[in-house]
Amino acid sequence: CTFYTTIGGLKAVIATDVLQCILMFAGIITVIIKGSIDMGGFGNIMRIGWSGERIEFFNMDPDPRTRHTFWSLAIGGTFTWLAIYGVNQAQVQRYLAVPRQRDAKLAILMNIPGLIILLILVSMCGLVVYAAYAKCDPKLVHQISANDQVLPYYVMDALGDYQGVPGLFVSCIFSGALSTLSSGLNALAAITFQDIIGPRLSDNFPERRKAWITKGLALAYG
Repeated sequence: CTFYTTIGGLKAVIATDVLQCILMFAGIITVIIKGSIDMGGFGNIMRIGWSGERIEFFNMDPDPRTRHTFWSLAIGGTFTWLAIYGVNQAQVQRYLAVPRQRDAKLAILMNIPGLIILLILVSMCGLVVYAAYAKCDPKLVHQISANDQVLPYYVMDALGDYQGVPGLFVSCIFSGALSTLSSGLNALAAITFQDIIGPRLSDNFPERRKAWITKGLALAYG
């Protein structure tokens, strides 16, 4: 991650993000398909989710102490995604990389359906795991020690006999981590140079040396 971010900069980050995104979707969809087959269809998974009160729409409870309601998700989600897409340097650097403002707006609009699909698939994946262990919590029987181990445990439990599939899931996990990390490294390097180092350099400072300084910062942060 540090290597390709240092050498290739934002172009390398975006190029690898595409591949990592494909791996993420492949891993999640594989879990959903296998779970649906084992549980006799996704309809049965939905019924188990409903009966276990894991599916809830339009809870209009105004109590702020309730974890998930329409209001907490609508208001909290608005500020969360506004921060991510509005002022997060990892996103802003992508907007600035395109030649026109119109292209940046188009990129955001194209991102919306992809993000919606991803969130739906992740929710479906969670329902698959819940349905599989609704009557036998692997944590209670000491098969796992933490809640965030349940999905890897399910992959090994349900897909361990399929060669390459556990590896695909591991790639899926690392893809999400590396995508975030590489964007952060490039953003940190750009901000450090632009706000701290750049103003202290002369106007005729060679662009090539600026590029090398930025690469060195990315390597140091990595």
